[in-house]
Amino acid sequence: MELFSHFLHNAFAFIVILTAIVFVHEFGHYLVAKIAGVKVEAFSIGFGKEIFGLTDQSGTRWKISILPLGGYVKMFGDIGPSSTPDTKKIKEFTPEEKKIAFHTKPLLAKAAIVSAGPIANFILAIVILTFTYYVHGKPISIPEVGEVQPGSPAAIAGIMEGDLIIAIDGEATQDVEDIDEVVSINTGTAINIKLKRNNQILETKITPKIEEHKSIFGDKAKLPTLGIQYSALVIPEVSQVMPGSAAAQVGIKNGDIITQIDLKQINSFADIQKAVKNSKGEPLNISFLRSEPVEVKLTPQMGTRVNHDGSNQKIPLIGVRTKVSPKANSVPENIPPLIMDVVKDSPSDKAGIKVGDLIESINGHKTKTFVDVQNLISKNLNKEITIKLLRKNQMSAIIVPKIEKIKDDSGAEKSVPLIGIRSIELPRNPIGFISSFAEANKQIYRMCKLTLKAIGQIITGHRDASEISGPIGIAKYSGYSFSIGLDMVLWFMTILSVNLGLVNLFPIPTLDGGHLLYYLIEMLRGKPLADKYQNIGFKIGITLIVALAIFAIINDIRKL
Repeated sequence: MELFSHFLHNAFAFIVILTAIVFVHEFGHYLVAKIAGVKVEAFSIGFGKEIFGLTDQSGTRWKISILPLGGYVKMFGDIGPSSTPDTKKIKEFTPEEKKIAFHTKPLLAKAAIVSAGPIANFILAIVILTFTYYVHGKPISIPEVGEVQPGSPAAIAGIMEGDLIIAIDGEATQDVEDIDEVVSINTGTAINIKLKRNNQILETKITPKIEEHKSIFGDKAKLPTLGIQYSALVIPEVSQVMPGSAAAQVGIKNGDIITQIDLKQINSFADIQKAVKNSKGEPLNISFLRSEPVEVKLTPQMGTRVNHDGSNQKIPLIGVRTKVSPKANSVPENIPPLIMDVVKDSPSDKAGIKVGDLIESINGHKTKTFVDVQNLISKNLNKEITIKLLRKNQMSAIIVPKIEKIKDDSGAEKSVPLIGIRSIELPRNPIGFISSFAEANKQIYRMCKLTLKAIGQIITGHRDASEISGPIGIAKYSGYSFSIGLDMVLWFMTILSVNLGLVNLFPIPTLDGGHLLYYLIEMLRGKPLADKYQNIGFKIGITLIVALAIFAIINDIRKL
């Protein structure tokens, strides 16, 4: 029963996601066809026998067909869903029929109609990502090494904790994604790394190791890895305590901020994970802060701030700092307004502000980030301001990590000490609509580039062809994304939409790219290819697509 329920869940998710993406693709064809004055006879989601449909006033049959593996728009003059021209019938068209037939339209109009499907998929992906970045912001991921796995390629190359990776294969790295972009398509060849260590610039070579890991969708895949965990600007705040866990048993609650473990300063959630891992199940003395509301009044004063480049800057100050990576050029825009340092004899010190206080508002204005604090202070030089804080009272507990068995990325079981807490999400940098749109386009370009490189590596034998997934795999990923939540569904739809748009542009007859290839040949020759050669091309295209589909389904079955 459970297996059947799982099947229905995946099937439902697959149909919902694929239907949305296919509808957008086909609607692109439909919309431009109508603009060009072409009569559309059918708009189908799915192939084969019609399950349900209706006919609009223009004569277009909108229908859902039995096989939910795609869709098509059949235009006047087509033989079938693949848009093959009905040459014999076209020759008998009246002048009026030629005006509304697809294949008698000018070359540019036909190319626009065919291109509109893939373009619609790219537009959908851009809209989804723009919305995501605008609502949630862009994740902050400084390429600073937090941990190097023993014996890994990074360890062999001499990379150390605290190193800041500033370039990879000659390209500057702004974030972790820049590194992942290069590593993800590597097939085991050396990569040039430039890094910064204690203000020194060093260079080294590192060869990724191909290992079996779990992908973001939970299935196993052979992926190149460096053996690096990057530092995360995540404050050590508890967002969730697992019921019955070691943390729950000693009274740790959501919102507690862990400051010390065994008298060692904790600056990030990664520090907690490292301390628990190294405990081997032995008791840990944990110090943490718990909130109470406090209100203080103080007056910002002009002071000197030393920037990361060593320069001095005169700005209004109250004498508090937050904790950020020493490699960061400035305070990232989404760092919470948590006080991690108070300057002695500063206005904050005199007002009684303490390390661990969280600034909730200044003069009634909510402060969601430390940048909000800086901006409000800069507007109130020599003016008394009212600051509302959440005061973190210092508490402590002795906690004994539980040794539990978990599965690693390869599926193997291992025993690890756990205390049963989770962190807040990786900080995100709020960005405006224009920046969100630009970032979305950057990500779509990156996806296309990586996809094309991966396909090229599969064709040349440098990448495992088992990575190709078919409908069963897509259904599995659809079900998984539905289980995680809306953000994962939108991310998967973006990936699928980009891939559908990109693959459809491949110059394979029956695909949109195949039609565009024929139009290019027609433009160069001054006349269309003979029907005989077009039909041969369509047969070759169908054979390739069917063979690829069978191969992909076999891959899917092997992964079950």
